[in-house]
Amino acid sequence: MSPYDPDEGPSITGWRVQRWESCLKPVVLHQIFGNPTSSFGGQAPMQTVWETKVNKSIPPTNDFKAHQAVAGGPNADSSAEKAKRVTFDPFDMPSDIRTLARILYSAHGGEVAVAFLRGGVHIFSGPSFAPVDNYQITVGSAIAAPAFSSTSCCSASVWHDSSKDCTILKIIRVLPPALPSNQAKANSSTWERAIAERFWWSLLVGVDWWDAVGCTQSAAEDGIVSLNSVIAVLDADFHSLPSTQHRQQYGPSLDRIKCRLLEGTNAQEVRAMVLDMQARLLLDMLGKGIESALVNPSALLPEPWQAPGETLSNIDPEAMAVEPALVSSVQAYIDAILDLASHFITRLRRYASFCRTLASHAVTAGTGGNRNMVASPTQSSALPATSQGGQSGTTSSTGSTQVQAWVQGAIAKISGTTDGVSSSAPNPISGPSSFMPISINTGTFPGTPAVRLIGDCHFLHRLCQLLMFCFFFRRGQVSRFIQNAQRNADANVQKPQPNAPTKVEENNTAQTRPTPPAGRSDDLQGGRTNQLVPGVKGVEEGASRARFGSGNAGQGYTFDEVKVLFLILLDLCKRTAGLLHPLPVSQVGCTNIQVRLHYIDGNYTVLPEVVEASLGPHMQNMPRPRGADAAGLLLRELELHPPAEEWASA
Repeated sequence: MSPYDPDEGPSITGWRVQRWESCLKPVVLHQIFGNPTSSFGGQAPMQTVWETKVNKSIPPTNDFKAHQAVAGGPNADSSAEKAKRVTFDPFDMPSDIRTLARILYSAHGGEVAVAFLRGGVHIFSGPSFAPVDNYQITVGSAIAAPAFSSTSCCSASVWHDSSKDCTILKIIRVLPPALPSNQAKANSSTWERAIAERFWWSLLVGVDWWDAVGCTQSAAEDGIVSLNSVIAVLDADFHSLPSTQHRQQYGPSLDRIKCRLLEGTNAQEVRAMVLDMQARLLLDMLGKGIESALVNPSALLPEPWQAPGETLSNIDPEAMAVEPALVSSVQAYIDAILDLASHFITRLRRYASFCRTLASHAVTAGTGGNRNMVASPTQSSALPATSQGGQSGTTSSTGSTQVQAWVQGAIAKISGTTDGVSSSAPNPISGPSSFMPISINTGTFPGTPAVRLIGDCHFLHRLCQLLMFCFFFRRGQVSRFIQNAQRNADANVQKPQPNAPTKVEENNTAQTRPTPPAGRSDDLQGGRTNQLVPGVKGVEEGASRARFGSGNAGQGYTFDEVKVLFLILLDLCKRTAGLLHPLPVSQVGCTNIQVRLHYIDGNYTVLPEVVEASLGPHMQNMPRPRGADAAGLLLRELELHPPAEEWASA
């Protein structure tokens, strides 16, 4: 402020923003006082010293200069102009600095906003107070304090402009700030690391990260950062967490963040990956809901594929009992789990079948001499092009040529897998093979959802565990169905039925036989999958064919279908239990970064032969999803909504 003016009072000539730090330093004493350490227990006396770390001078805004010029003009004494001035009574000076300026700290602590009298706002970032942005708001003789978002990635100011009679909302991206084009690319890795750390900070303290998503997408549009690079940094940090428990804690949150960041992307492989991540989120939600509904959550075996068949056959369905008040709600959870498993297995079956057909085509076309090697792109170009010469008609020849080119491209994609796993691998199944093994994790069809999930160790094991619950829960429903049918049959026996005496006797005889427990060990081991649950025909066959729930587009699932889904997952987990499942290698710093899934327990490299070996015995009894060809049907049937719709509803 200017020196004291006896007529007009002091005037503001500028602003100064300082940041001080305190520290302890030894007290410097003159030698005349002797050795200070002897008087202070052998330690030198310390004192608190304040040091200036930031000292910024901000000139007054044009708004202040205009008012000061008016104050010295010929019409300075007019009442209208005096009302607009910022004057201070010499005998009533402001005793609180907050009447002149206000400092706002972000929740994260990395950003500071300083709001001055008459609407000036300056935003700084970092310990050195690097300027982010500054603007002027016409609020008269007031302080327009902005507000930071939850992760402090952006700030907002709202005010009413009386001259235009409208309310204005101004939102500023604080992290990363707006940068010139020549500086954007030079510091992209720095900003990508800063954004990733802001996401992790939000997860640690438990605040929403919607603003960090918006600022990241905005910065990507401006060319400051790359979405793929930000996701690669997040994945690298996630896979470097110290334990599986930490990854289990933050894995679903990272799925949500990546789904939001990739919202609106048109690339097929990205859309398929978002579907996979949303399927994992759904499974996580269903698992937590079922565990909370169980009377005894410990009854849910952590690794059912490791348990012998006798252990599974001896499990009492009542051990999987849920709270009576939650039975109706749990049925909806079971429907969702069965739908998810059915879609997942159907996608795997079609993908493995495609790999077999494609590899067989590669062998018959002579693209490679080794049956265990996939043809390289240069070799695949040697496919005979003269085979279409005998085709009659232009349309047929063109169609055949397009198919040939499509197969060549697919083979080339298999050879150039982006997962870092060589597609050359020995056949795990003994005996001659009619096709070459192709890694299930290749980028052959990047737009196919659920294919990557076969390599997700945690997803596969969790789905198997929840299907075990569905199996025993449904077995309990079948038992109660049989008991009710028996009671009804016993009541009907007491009534005369002259029209069908033989049938009544047959049914009565059938009902009086002892009923063995449904789902014996040979059924769980897959030895008698083509038969119904062992026991008496009639009532038990009706119970096995009865459909429960409203899954699969409302038609429900039979007990046999639930058993088949459980046996398939059980077999898949057994076959992959011995496979290595390392965590993916970091892509940070790579030139061509691809969006990938992150894994809690690492990822397998599962061959299509393994998938087909697990599905083969159950192929005829698998439930068929209704309309499974639609890519988005999984989300619609499971009542998952795209992120934009979810935001709109929130």
